[in-house]
Amino acid sequence: MGSNDRVERFAPHVTLGRFAPGTRDDDVAAIQAGPAEPFVVPVTDIVLYESVMGQGRPVYIARASVRLAPFAE
Repeated sequence: MGSNDRVERFAPHVTLGRFAPGTRDDDVAAIQAGPAEPFVVPVTDIVLYESVMGQGRPVYIARASVRLAPFAE
C-alpha cells in the first residue's frame, strides 16, 4: 500500500472542481443542471499532479509534465 493506506484500487480521473464541505444539496443541483457552453483554451503544457488530501486544503505535487507543440491559432 501507499503512504495514504487506502485499500481501494486507484482510478485515474480528472477533477474539474470540488464542492466545499457543507454545500447545500439545492446549490449542487443548480450547478449540475446548468448549461455548459464550449470554449477554446490554448494549451501549451500538460502537467500531471498528485492531490494529497490532509488537514485543510489539498497539496498538489507536480509528478510529470509534457510541453506541447506551439498552439495553432
